[in-house]
Amino acid sequence: MGQVLHAIVVVQQARMGRLIPRHIPVIDQRGIQLLGFADASIEGYAATVYLRIFDNFGLISVKFITCKTKVAPVKSVATNDSLSIPRLELCGALLLAQTLHHIYSILSSERAISRLRAWSDSSIVLSWLTSDQKYFKIFVTNRVVKIHQLIPDREWDHVSTTDNPADPASPGLLPRSTLSSDIYWNGPVFLRLLEEQWPKSQFSPLSLDQLPEHSSKVITTLTINVKSPPFEVFNRFSSLNKMQRVLSFVFRFLDRLRRLPICSGPVTFMERDTMLSVVIRQTQLYYFSELFKILETRSTVTPPSMAQLAPHVDNKGVIRVGGRLCWSDARHDAKYLILLPRSLLLTELLIRHCHLSFIFGGPKLILSMLNQKFLILFGRAAVRQVIFSCVPCTRH
Repeated sequence: MGQVLHAIVVVQQARMGRLIPRHIPVIDQRGIQLLGFADASIEGYAATVYLRIFDNFGLISVKFITCKTKVAPVKSVATNDSLSIPRLELCGALLLAQTLHHIYSILSSERAISRLRAWSDSSIVLSWLTSDQKYFKIFVTNRVVKIHQLIPDREWDHVSTTDNPADPASPGLLPRSTLSSDIYWNGPVFLRLLEEQWPKSQFSPLSLDQLPEHSSKVITTLTINVKSPPFEVFNRFSSLNKMQRVLSFVFRFLDRLRRLPICSGPVTFMERDTMLSVVIRQTQLYYFSELFKILETRSTVTPPSMAQLAPHVDNKGVIRVGGRLCWSDARHDAKYLILLPRSLLLTELLIRHCHLSFIFGGPKLILSMLNQKFLILFGRAAVRQVIFSCVPCTRH
């Protein structure tokens, strides 16, 4: 308590004795610069601001404007990890930027400020100011963005700790120590020299690997298994004959690459039938993949409606369904029908091919002809949809 009372007495004596200069003569001046310094310690951070004035005779004077200090958060002192020294240095740089911007907005309306410049003795802070902010944590990014809005990064420079007038103020000074600090009131000596005579800064920005406060890189991957319909090239075919013919020539070409014996001349009926079987198998592998797994493991077929069809896989790998016809004397293809889905281009091509082959027959006739070899799920609706969209049938 006694120390506090003594400090109050010293401050009152300084006021009464006019020890703190208040008047800054700027009448006969050739240029004015607004300069600031920032520093931080574990106890707090500070920003000091000066005017550097050139008179008409070429003399340079440096005048103290203000000093702002803030106490470091209590938890940073207690835990020593929530606010590190680099973070406090960054807070000091932000305090300086805010102070310079405020003073500049006031003085620039009265006097022309030729230059605004800021210094810090923290290499980490200066490196943060010149780096891409996407690599750092939110605490750093937010404050660097605010600093850039107030002061461009090109106006920042490095100063040694011994020449930093904010260094004595950052941990806090007693009034008597403040009054006796020459660098605090007058700034570093080099400010009274020409800029060509200022000490050369040895600062070089640190690499990203050397800088703290890196944001954690979270790489999120999303795996999407898209089951593409088999043979997307089917969409290019307008008829079943064209699809069989083109695929036959493709398989001939593949056999030629494998140096296998190939057919020549027009496409044979056997080739057409083979291509249709290949297309049907690929279609079933896509649309009835679960049924294939059940049939391979000889499990119970579900749902019951599918189980009633008694599906099985023939020697060509095609799913066929049976029924009461399996006891008849009909040929194999008629007793065991090939299972096909309703909504499929292959099904549409088969229906259209049969529709044209029987001279634009009606739904009942076409469904009856198709049922001699195929079992189309919801076949009646599929046949009606294709026939009712037939342009020649609509015209006539």
